[in-house]
Amino acid sequence: MFTSIFTYELKYWLKKPSTYFYFITFFGIALLLFIGTAGFFDSAESSNPQNVRILNSPFEINYMLKFFNKLFLFLLPTVIGVSIYKDYKDNVHSILYSFPIKKRSYLFSKFISSFLIVSFITFSVGFAFLIGEYFPNLHSSKIGDFNILGYLQAYLLFTIPNIFIYGLLIFSLITYFRNIYTGFGVIIILFFIQSITQNIFGDYPFLIALLDPFAENAVLYETQYWSLADKNSALIPAFGVILYNRIFWTMLSFLIFYFVYQKFQFHEHISSILNKTKKGKSIVKKNFNKVLSVTLPKVNYRFSTYQQLKSSWYLSNFHFKTIVKSWLFYCIAFLGILAVLFAIGKITNDSDLAVLPSTNIILTIPAFFFTTIIMLLTFVYSGMLIHKSRKANMHQINDVTATSNWVFLVSKIIAILKMQVVLLFLLLLTGISIQIFNEYYNFEIDLYLFHLFIIQFSGLIIWASTSIFIHNLFKNTYVGIFILILIWLGVSGIQQFGIDTKLLLFNFEEPLQYSDINGYGSQLIPFLIVKGYWIFFTLLLLIFSYLLWFRGFYESFKERFQQIKVNLNKPVKYTTITGFIGFICFGFVIYQGESKLYKNQDIKPETALINFKNEFKLFSKITNQPKIVAVDLKLDIFPKKQNFKANGSYLLVNKSNQKIDTLLIKTGFDEVSNYTLNIDFKLIKKSDYFNFKVLKLSKPLLPKDSIKLNFSVKNKENTLFERNSNVLKNGAFLKQDILPRFGYFLNNTIKKPTDSLAKINQLGSLDADFIDFSATISTSKNQMIISPGNLIKEWKSENRKFYQYKTHKKIKFSLAFISGDFDIKKEHYKNVDFEVYHHKNHHQNIDKMLNGLKASFDYNTKYFNNYQHKSVKVVEFPISEGVFATIMGNMIPTSERRFLANPNVKNQFDTSFKVQAHELTHHWWGNQLIHANALGAGLLSESITDYITLKIFNHQFGQEKKQQFLKYQRRRYLRGSVNDSNEKSLQLAQPKDVYLSYGKGSMALNTLATYLGEDKLNNTLKTFFDEFTSRKNQYPTSLDLIKKLKQNIPDSLQYLVGDYFENVIFYDAKLNKVKVNKDGNKYKIIVDFEYSKYLKNNKKNVSSLNDFIQIGFYDIDEKVITQKTIKVTKKENSISFLLDKKPAKVILDPNLLLIEKNIDNNIKTIYND
Repeated sequence: MFTSIFTYELKYWLKKPSTYFYFITFFGIALLLFIGTAGFFDSAESSNPQNVRILNSPFEINYMLKFFNKLFLFLLPTVIGVSIYKDYKDNVHSILYSFPIKKRSYLFSKFISSFLIVSFITFSVGFAFLIGEYFPNLHSSKIGDFNILGYLQAYLLFTIPNIFIYGLLIFSLITYFRNIYTGFGVIIILFFIQSITQNIFGDYPFLIALLDPFAENAVLYETQYWSLADKNSALIPAFGVILYNRIFWTMLSFLIFYFVYQKFQFHEHISSILNKTKKGKSIVKKNFNKVLSVTLPKVNYRFSTYQQLKSSWYLSNFHFKTIVKSWLFYCIAFLGILAVLFAIGKITNDSDLAVLPSTNIILTIPAFFFTTIIMLLTFVYSGMLIHKSRKANMHQINDVTATSNWVFLVSKIIAILKMQVVLLFLLLLTGISIQIFNEYYNFEIDLYLFHLFIIQFSGLIIWASTSIFIHNLFKNTYVGIFILILIWLGVSGIQQFGIDTKLLLFNFEEPLQYSDINGYGSQLIPFLIVKGYWIFFTLLLLIFSYLLWFRGFYESFKERFQQIKVNLNKPVKYTTITGFIGFICFGFVIYQGESKLYKNQDIKPETALINFKNEFKLFSKITNQPKIVAVDLKLDIFPKKQNFKANGSYLLVNKSNQKIDTLLIKTGFDEVSNYTLNIDFKLIKKSDYFNFKVLKLSKPLLPKDSIKLNFSVKNKENTLFERNSNVLKNGAFLKQDILPRFGYFLNNTIKKPTDSLAKINQLGSLDADFIDFSATISTSKNQMIISPGNLIKEWKSENRKFYQYKTHKKIKFSLAFISGDFDIKKEHYKNVDFEVYHHKNHHQNIDKMLNGLKASFDYNTKYFNNYQHKSVKVVEFPISEGVFATIMGNMIPTSERRFLANPNVKNQFDTSFKVQAHELTHHWWGNQLIHANALGAGLLSESITDYITLKIFNHQFGQEKKQQFLKYQRRRYLRGSVNDSNEKSLQLAQPKDVYLSYGKGSMALNTLATYLGEDKLNNTLKTFFDEFTSRKNQYPTSLDLIKKLKQNIPDSLQYLVGDYFENVIFYDAKLNKVKVNKDGNKYKIIVDFEYSKYLKNNKKNVSSLNDFIQIGFYDIDEKVITQKTIKVTKKENSISFLLDKKPAKVILDPNLLLIEKNIDNNIKTIYND
C-alpha cells in the first residue's frame, strides 16, 4: 500500500502545473540574483579585486541560499501540507479510511513523496547558480573555480535538512489539526522564534546559534572570525554548533511527529490533545407529541445601498471573528508581541548604545518587524476568506441570496482591515506598556496614532486590497500566497535593473524617519502622495475583482471575463472613472516631481566623471593653491521655506614658495554660487555638472601675497522628492560644504607618511590651515542659531533674530550652523561656559554630558595644555542628519540619538558621558594638533582621543567600566578585521578604517600605558604635542608619533610598537590547567598555559618571544586577589605562584591587553575538593 500511495502522490504533483511554476520561478529569480551580483548588469568591473566576494565559494553559495531557504518554507504547507490536507478538503478521507491501510504506509508515503517534490523544486536554485557561473560578461574576479563541495554542503547541511525538519513539523501539525493554515502559522512562528532568541540570549551567542531554526546564526558563530580569504575558499565547519543545531531541531520535529503518529486514527473527527471529549447534551423537542401553529413575522425587504452596507459590516464581523477566534491567530499575536518586547528590551537595555524607549524608537525597528508579520497574515487570511465558502461547499447557498457581489467582496476586505487595526492597536498598547515599565512617561499618543494608523496602515490597506485581488484571480490559495510574496520581494529587486520610478515600484516604502526635533520633515508629503497613488491603483484592482466575481461554477478565465459585462453597471463605471482620475492625478504629481529630480541627470554620473577626468586631466597636476586664512560670512536661514542664502568673503594667502597664476574653484552640488575676486581673471574652462571652474589670474599671486574672494551662495529650489538644502523647519544643520573650495577635488589620494609632501597639508582640508572666523547669521523669530566662535551680539529686526559670532583664536576650517527651538542648560566651570542646547524633552542625559565635558577638560588641561576658547557648546541636531557627534571649533553638534541614551542601564558604559568626553578631547587631538594628509592619520586623532577617553572613564568610573569600554573596542576591531582581507598596520590605516583607528588604536595605546605607566605615556604624548603644535605649515604623521614612542620607551617594551603599530599581529593565549596545593598558610598555584602570536596575512607564528602577559586571580565573588605580570619566552609555560588566599578563578590577560580572536579559553574555574 505504501508503494501505491507513494506512486500516486508523485504522479499527482508531477502533473500539477504549479510544481513547474514554482521551479521556473525560483530558477529565474536565482539566476537573476546570481548574474546580477556577479556584475552582468554593471558597466565596469571593480578596480580593487582584493576585497571582492567570490560568489561560487562554499560560504557565498550558502549565504545566497539562505534567502531562498526561507522562501522554500512557504512551499511546505503548499505541497507537503496539501498532500495530507487535500484528503480532508475534498472529503475523501472517509472513503480512504475505510480501506485496510496502515497508518505507517499512509503517513510515510504522503510525507516522503511530497518531500521529494519540494526537494526537486529547491534544486532549481542550485541549478540556476551553476548555470550562472558560466554566464558571459560576468566580473571574472567574482567567479572562482567550480567547487561541487560548496553546493553539496549548502544543500546537505542546510537546505534539505530545513525542508525535512520543518516539512515534517508542518505535515504533523496539519495532519493533527486538519487545517492548512496551521502550516503557514508555523512558518511565521519560526520567524518569531529566531527573532526572540536573538534578543533574549544577546550575551550568549552559542545559545542563539543552537536555537536558530534556520541555522543562520550557527554559521555566523562558526565563521565570525573568518577573513575574506577564508570566506572565498574554505568549507563551512560541519561539526560543532551547526551539527548541534541540526540535531536539536531534528529531534524536536521527530518528537512532534511521534506524538501525532501515536494520536493519529483513521477517524472522521479530530482527536483531542488530551484524549478528552466534551460531554454531549441531550436536547428533546418539547412539541414532539403535538402540532403547534406558529405565526411567522411579516418581513419587509429592503435592498437599499445603506442596507447593503450594513450587510457588509455584519458579514465582516463574522469573517473577523473567524480570524481572531482561531488559536493560530492568538499564538501569532502573542509571539509577535513577545518578539517586539524582547527587541525593544535589547535596544533599550542590552545594546552597545542602549536608548530610551521613546515613541519614535518603538515605532522604528520593532514596529517595522511587526507590520511585516501583519502583512504576511494578510496574505494568508485574505486567501482563506476568499476561498472559504467554496472550500466548505457553501458558495452555492451564498450565490442564490439576494445580496450584491460587492457586499461579499467589501465584507472580506473590511474583515482583513479590522484584523490589521486590532494588531496595530495591540502594538500601540505594547509600546506604552514598555514605556511605563521603563518609567518613561512621555507617551506621545498622537504620534502612535498617526504613525500606526496613517503611515503604516496606508501601506497595509494597499496590501490587503492587492491580496483580495490576487486571491480572487487565482483559484489556488497557495499559488496566490506565493505570488503575493514574490511581488513583495520583487519590488526592491527590480531596482537592480535601473527601475527606480515611484510610478512602478509598487507600494515601495522608503522608511520615514521621525525626529522629535523636526517631525517627519519634508519626507511626509511625498510619502502620502505616493501612498495615495497606490491606494487609487488598488481601488481599481478591487473594482476589477468585483467585475470578475463569479457566482456558481466556472472552469476557465474566459468564463470569468465574460462576467465583466454582467457586473459592469453605472455605479461601477462611475467608481472606476473616479478611481482612474485619482490614480492619474496622483501619478501626474509624482511624474512632475520626478521630472524635476531627473532633469539634470541626462548623463550618468559614471560617464560624467570619466568625461571630466579626460577634459580636466591637465589641471589635475596643479596642486599649488592659495590657503584660506580668514572667513567673513553673512548667512540667512529661512526654516519655514527650508531655504538659505549667504554671502561673504575669503582672505586667501599664497603660503608656498612659488607664484600662483591659476585657481581651481569647486562649489557645492546643491547650491547656486557666484563669486568675484579683487583682481582681474579669465575663465579658462568650466564643468557645469561638477560646478568646477578654472580661472587664470591677470597677475600671478606671489608668495605671501593675498587676494580677496567675495561670494554669494543659495540653495537650489527644493522639489517634491529632493531636498537641496539642509535647512529644516526645526534643527537646520548647515556645514562648510555649502561654501566654495579650492583645488582639484579629485586629488584626494592620501599620501604615504614617508612622503615629505604629505606634511604640507592637513587631512580633509587641503585649501586651509587655521582660519579667523566671523559671521552674522539670522533665522526666524522663534528659533536661535548656534555657530562656532563667541557670541558678540544678538538682536531682533524685521521679525527675525540675528546673531554675530567671532573667534578670538584661530580654528580649523570646520564650521557648523544649527538653527532651532532649543532649551539651554549652562554651567560655568573653571572660567569656561559649558552649554548644552537641546530639545525640551531630551533632558535625561544633560548632566552626564556636562560631566563628560568637565572630566575631559580636567584630564587634557592636566596633561597637555589649556583650552583655547571661552565656551563649549553642545548642540543637538535631528536624527535625519545623522547619528554622529563631532567638534567644530568650540561647538559640538550631537545627534538627537545620542541625547536619547538610556541613563538607567547599569551594565553598559555611559555613552552620554563618553561621547562628549571623546569629542572635547578632539579639541587637543585633531583641532590643536592636526594630522597630515597621510595614511595613519587616524592614529593621531581617533586612536589617541579614544585612549584618553578610556583613561578618563577609568578615573571616573573605575576598572569595571573601563573593561566594558575595552570589550566594545575589541569587538569593533575584530568585526572590522575579519571583513578586510587587506588589513593595513595601524601606522598605515586609511580614514575609512575606523575599526583600526578607534578599535585597535585605543587598545594599543592602553596596553602601552599599562606596561609603561599612564603618566610616562602621557608625558611622551605631551612632548609630541608641543613639538608639532609649535611648528607652522608642517603637520605630523603616524611615523612621527611612532618615532617619539620608540625614543621614550624601554627596550623591553619595543616589541609592543612593532606588534600593535607596525604589523598586523594576533595573539593566541590558552590556559590549559591550574593546580592548587596548600603550602602552610598559603596556596601554591601552578598555571600551565600556551602563548604564541602570528601575522594575520600568512598566519605564520612569530618564532622569537620576549613578551609580557598578565595573569589574574579572583575569589568566589570575582573580586581581584592579585594580578601578576610575567615575561614569556616560549610557547609552553608552567608558572607557580604563592598566594595568601585560594583563588576561585584564574584568567590569562584579564585586562584585555592582547589582541586575541578567542578569549574563552583564557579562563579556568577552580572547584573546591
